[in-house]
Amino acid sequence: MAIDVLLVEDHLVRQSIRAALVLERGDEFNVTGEVDNGIEAIQFCRRTPPALVLMDVSMPGLNWIEATVEIVHHCPNTKVVVLSGYDDEVSVMNAITAGVRGYILKSASVLDALTGIRAVVRDGVYLSSQVCDLLSKPIQPQRPTPSELAFFC
Repeated sequence: MAIDVLLVEDHLVRQSIRAALVLERGDEFNVTGEVDNGIEAIQFCRRTPPALVLMDVSMPGLNWIEATVEIVHHCPNTKVVVLSGYDDEVSVMNAITAGVRGYILKSASVLDALTGIRAVVRDGVYLSSQVCDLLSKPIQPQRPTPSELAFFC
């Protein structure tokens, strides 16, 4: 049975994602809706909750964090995967806090993106490898400068 997917992206990028992730070929995925902003995404999910939402982090109106929180709250069986060009710790932690199940960088290969989407659909959690690398780095304490040492002496 095909996995129902809502694409939340601008028009040009939606077409690329649809083609690149092979969502329209075969019977693995079924794109049930396409919208370009957070409010429409929430409305769509409330009417017809898809199994999966692929959400861009840059969109007009209601931001992706607020949209994700609302979708996760009102449609608990819908899983949200963020498609992002940002690989910084703040963006990733915001996504995790909002309730996303996947964080895939737009620079990821099609194979990696499909692997992540499939993991999330199977009730897993997926972070692009660069994101995992970022989060797994130990926090290094800042070394004081010589002038700061003098202050504390």
